[in-house]
Amino acid sequence: MIETLALLVISLLVLYYASNWLITHAINLARFFKIGEMEVGFLLVAVATSLPELVISVLATLQGNTGLAVGNILGANIADLCLVLGIAALFGGIVVKRKEMKDLTAILLAASVLPLVIMLNWFNGFEAVALLSIFAAFAYFMLKKRVSIGDGETVSARQAVTSAFLFTIGLVLILISSNYAVDLAVVLAGKIGASNAFVGATIVALGTTLPELAVSVAAVKRKHSALAVGSILGSCITNLTLVMGVAAVINPLTANVTAFTNLVAFMCISSVLVWYFIQRDHKLERPQGIVLLILYAIFLISAFRAEKLILP
Repeated sequence: MIETLALLVISLLVLYYASNWLITHAINLARFFKIGEMEVGFLLVAVATSLPELVISVLATLQGNTGLAVGNILGANIADLCLVLGIAALFGGIVVKRKEMKDLTAILLAASVLPLVIMLNWFNGFEAVALLSIFAAFAYFMLKKRVSIGDGETVSARQAVTSAFLFTIGLVLILISSNYAVDLAVVLAGKIGASNAFVGATIVALGTTLPELAVSVAAVKRKHSALAVGSILGSCITNLTLVMGVAAVINPLTANVTAFTNLVAFMCISSVLVWYFIQRDHKLERPQGIVLLILYAIFLISAFRAEKLILP
């Protein structure tokens, strides 16, 4: 048990340092392409850190378990908005500029509406293409803005190539260490007698969003809150459009209305709550972070109760 715990600590340390490394080179790439932190967070960091959700959803869909794919995507988004954003707010606070409000409103509106569409079983090949088109439109809009981060520093083409290479290495380390941390945590939970339901709802759910959590906390601690917001909300949209679209292309997605009502309800509530906090105060600080974490705790409790109701 001590060996497992030691390996878990080592994997989390690798995750921490790799996240800081990734942030450094993501900022360099933003300077080179003359785009803002929020945009690079959405376009680069969010897509990269959503790879675990993409892999899990594609594998589940290939096996015909489309319900698992939908549940993974919505569950990861709730964790992103409540758990990841809440913890990031606790660590240093997140400030949102007024000029970024329009982008955030569009993203959070999409994050509220798309789950309702999912619950109505509207997903087949045509809708999958529509989702992929929405993602492409968001990406094009972000690229078209090309607003510099405005710190006066410039990056040469050679430095940009180096940063792209090192960014990739940092991403690989994040994905490997987060996956390893989840596996070790599951083993550790088994040794202390934790139930499978507890492990699935806490450790595994956290594991799929561990890359986003590590990157966002690192960004906030280094005073790059726009990058954190872009990566978290960008991950939500990436999951709902790119990941969901790819999964639906492979196999039409269906979701039991009763089983997914809880997920959809909390997805919509968390999206609206985050929008309200940001629209009202243009920032997320410790009080708002605590509220988001409480909401995530309520979600876990309701998920346990719902599971208990449907079990024989």
